[in-house]
Amino acid sequence: MLNTTPFNMLRKLSLIRFSFILLALLSFEISTKANTYYFSNSIGNDSYSSVQAQNQATPWKTISKLNAIFSTLIAGDSVLFKSGDVFYGGIILNNSGIAGKPIVLSAYGLGNKPVISGFTTLSSWISIGNGVYQATANGISDFVNMVILNNQPQHLGRYPNADAANGGYLNFESSGTNSIIDNQLTSSPNWTGAELVIRKARHEMERWPIISHSGSYISYQPGNQAYPVTIAGFGYFIQKDLRTLDQLGEWYYNTSTKYLQMYFGANNPTTFITKISTIDILLNTSKYNFISISQLAFEGANVYSINLGSLGNRSSNISISNCDINYSGKDAVYGTNTDHTLIQNCNIKNSYNDAIEIENEGGISTFATISNNAIKNSGYQPGMGANFGHSYQAISAYSSDALIEYNNIDSTGYVPIAFFYNNSKVRFNYINNFAFVKDDGGGIYTFSGPVGSGPVFSGREVKNNIVLNGIGAPFGTPDGQKGVNGIYMDDGVAGVDISGNSVANMPISGLYIHNSHEINLTGNTSFNNDDDQIKFVHDSNTPTDPIRNVVFKNNIMVAKTYSQLCYTIRSIKDDINLTGNTDNNYYARPINDDIVIAGTSSVNSSTYSLDRWKNNFSKDANSKKSPRNIPSYQINSLTTANLLTNGDFATNITGVVLVSPNGNHTASWDNGSKITGTGSLKVSFPILSSNNYTFISKAVGAVNSGKNYILRFSTLGTSVNGMLRIYLRRSVSPWDKIIPLKITKSFGTSIINHEVLFSAPLTVPEADIIIEIEQSSGTTYFDNLSFYEASITQLNIDNQLRFEYNATTSAKTVNLGANYIGIDGATYNGTITLQPYTSKVLIKDTGTIVTLPPPPGNRPVVIASPGSINCSGTSYPVTVTASGGTAPYTGTGTFNTNAGIG
Repeated sequence: MLNTTPFNMLRKLSLIRFSFILLALLSFEISTKANTYYFSNSIGNDSYSSVQAQNQATPWKTISKLNAIFSTLIAGDSVLFKSGDVFYGGIILNNSGIAGKPIVLSAYGLGNKPVISGFTTLSSWISIGNGVYQATANGISDFVNMVILNNQPQHLGRYPNADAANGGYLNFESSGTNSIIDNQLTSSPNWTGAELVIRKARHEMERWPIISHSGSYISYQPGNQAYPVTIAGFGYFIQKDLRTLDQLGEWYYNTSTKYLQMYFGANNPTTFITKISTIDILLNTSKYNFISISQLAFEGANVYSINLGSLGNRSSNISISNCDINYSGKDAVYGTNTDHTLIQNCNIKNSYNDAIEIENEGGISTFATISNNAIKNSGYQPGMGANFGHSYQAISAYSSDALIEYNNIDSTGYVPIAFFYNNSKVRFNYINNFAFVKDDGGGIYTFSGPVGSGPVFSGREVKNNIVLNGIGAPFGTPDGQKGVNGIYMDDGVAGVDISGNSVANMPISGLYIHNSHEINLTGNTSFNNDDDQIKFVHDSNTPTDPIRNVVFKNNIMVAKTYSQLCYTIRSIKDDINLTGNTDNNYYARPINDDIVIAGTSSVNSSTYSLDRWKNNFSKDANSKKSPRNIPSYQINSLTTANLLTNGDFATNITGVVLVSPNGNHTASWDNGSKITGTGSLKVSFPILSSNNYTFISKAVGAVNSGKNYILRFSTLGTSVNGMLRIYLRRSVSPWDKIIPLKITKSFGTSIINHEVLFSAPLTVPEADIIIEIEQSSGTTYFDNLSFYEASITQLNIDNQLRFEYNATTSAKTVNLGANYIGIDGATYNGTITLQPYTSKVLIKDTGTIVTLPPPPGNRPVVIASPGSINCSGTSYPVTVTASGGTAPYTGTGTFNTNAGIG
């Protein structure tokens, strides 16, 4: 028999070794298994073991405990906070997850999101006189920026108050590197030690400690100034001083005594809930990766609610979703040197600086996705935000490959979305109410810099956004103007596709292309922007960046008022015709489409009808005007006889005075019956000049304050370039305009009947009608001048012109209550369906388009009342639905029974 003992012994050893390996593997699996740890401030206890804390019945209690154990967390672990609980403190991350296994911070249970709070509630108020009380606020840094009273953020006390004249700004007459001189400022009170909030330019606001104050001279602390230039005439105010407290809720934090001092006036402070931020950062990821943060609420950060990354470190794959972030003393979410950051489905409110700021300090951030967030009140309090130009914003994305989409952004102190770097996409966002703290910005903004000084980016998109209601920040500026645009490409921008956007209600322009090039501008709608709907400007800021290679097609530009234009282009070169490919646009100015474009170059400055624009620059061959004009007034009756003598020029041109700056005109009586009757005024120019006007003056006698006057006249030109400017002027010194606005009219080679309404703001014993004719208009005939006092009714344009938009992800049907015509001529019978993130400008369909038969030159007219049109003695019946009477019609042009000839 063989001896098998050694074999059996070897087998036993192998089994034992295998068992040890198996136990080791099991131990490793147990040690690497992801765990879930529970926290509850209401029922938790930090003395529980880590095993107990994995049970909802025995959770840990505090954020301090979480910070203590965070380094022990492994990839895939979850930390869950009990819904409905409030946790005080700042979470300091100290470990990372891995791809597919992030470390999770979220919620469990039913109820409101768990709150991570930096607030401390103050009590034990002590009166120090004059309506001011103080309470101890220990345990915080010297910098305090967030205090709330009954859940409403409160501004630092300031002088002057925000409701004082000029919006609470004082203006300085001169400045130095770190000083200002305000000739109206006195030595008492002495503001040394307080804080100066200085508006250095329209887009710059900084805050600095005052190191000395003597009389009109204030010196402030030198520092890393965002904007080294300080422009005289801008504004400032004083804050961070006990002596500024004089309105309910105004506060000052005394860093020496650790007292918060607040003005309550005659109110009892115990009837209010007052909270102060005592935590700078509520969640700090520093340099860690693969972290998922969801279903949490953050409130009361003194600086950042969530801080991603830091200078010298990078963080990546941080996800923040379905969170509420409120009351941030600086930014709700701040990140620098971050990669693959996701911020989605969050509600972000009351951020004193930016709601979301992805920075590029020390390195460009990449692949930031900011999606489907509701953002409200960002940078909305002057003096409470940070220095530097990109402060007071909602989203600042200094990230390549950024995706910013489906965000709803309301009430932003400066720019709602600023984006930079390659392949950034800004699309399907809704933006409303912005640029009321700083301006010279836009709802969507980017900047590069002059050729050779700034980076060149590509692959960027701004598509299908809706941008409404830029407010403007006139206070604290030398001119008191408002400087806001809807979509703003600034200085050296290139490589951006701007399409399908809707912009309305801006103090300047809807879309502003400033010293930029290689831009696609297609399919955008711009409505009711005070200067112009779309503007191109090449100026001396960046002389090497002319407007070039711009595709400008299929845009709808609708000017709502007389003071607005559809399109403006300005250049320091003679290159208007070199900007790019321009066609198939709609230049709609339905209240007066005589003038739709203004153009200024190094050799010429003028306004243009669409026909004249096409003729002069060979652009917009297939572009169109408004499909219908809108009357702005209704003539009830002409209450006087014609106040002009010899306006029919039957036998001479007596009573007409012509003046030009260079004497370059001839005026004569023409008896060729060019318009009507036997004669007309003939004006011609031996040497054409495109930059000079000839003034045709004719006395009308007295005009009286509050009265309305109608001017009518006819023109016939020998050029399609005819251009007129019309106004009322005193007949004697100082010969100033009675009505500041000059009414501009265009005319061409057919007979045009013009009508202009003047509403006199003051009484003038002797007045003249002035008709300025641009000398490039060629030979022109005038006839049938008449001037009447009239009884009129001003018509509300809002009843005839409307802007509808859909800022949702689903199709939307709007009940119009009447029939309307789109700017493109499409008809809408009572309703309109708008696709997501689109808009339409609609004109009320008030009548029937009728094409008149000969004589030649007659055009389609809009008839708003039933009756008949009389043209050259022939009556043409018209049937429509409204009530009215007989409408006599002579000549050419558009006739409306509510408004007369236009």
